[in-house]
Amino acid sequence: EALAARGLAHYEISNYARPGEEARHNLGYWRGDEYLGLGCGAYGFIRGRAHASGGARAVRYRNAIDPRKYIEGTRAVRAGVPAEGDGLTLTCEPLDGETMLRERIMLGLRLAQGLDLEKAARDLGVEAWTLERRRAADRLEQQGRLTRTAERTFIPRRGWIWADDTSARLF
Repeated sequence: EALAARGLAHYEISNYARPGEEARHNLGYWRGDEYLGLGCGAYGFIRGRAHASGGARAVRYRNAIDPRKYIEGTRAVRAGVPAEGDGLTLTCEPLDGETMLRERIMLGLRLAQGLDLEKAARDLGVEAWTLERRRAADRLEQQGRLTRTAERTFIPRRGWIWADDTSARLF
């Protein structure tokens, strides 16, 4: 209440900001944007890339942790998509559309405005409302823990305390 009285908006479960000054870095994660991991131990996320596992729609990677190995890796890295054994990448996790949708649900529901689940699913080439997800959403709505409008799915403020559980039930 004190922050809101000073003009800060509670735009995300754990963050307040003046309108227009929200943490763009975090919003990128919450909305499923790509990010480039540069530096020792950094993580990156690249959509629309093939992976050796087949069927992956994106990859999340982590650079070498040891500074010496990271520097050596920058000298030996091969061009192309990050992949284990490329000289720089420590781990590389292939992500399919359904996995990415679950992440979008988990992170998007952290935002006061929630997410457009239909659009996210369409962008990822997966079904938004599986029978199980629809049933879970119906139960959560009845409990006051979830709200669905024509375009948005969000957790009402009074339900933020159960956000992690709410998200998990929609997986």
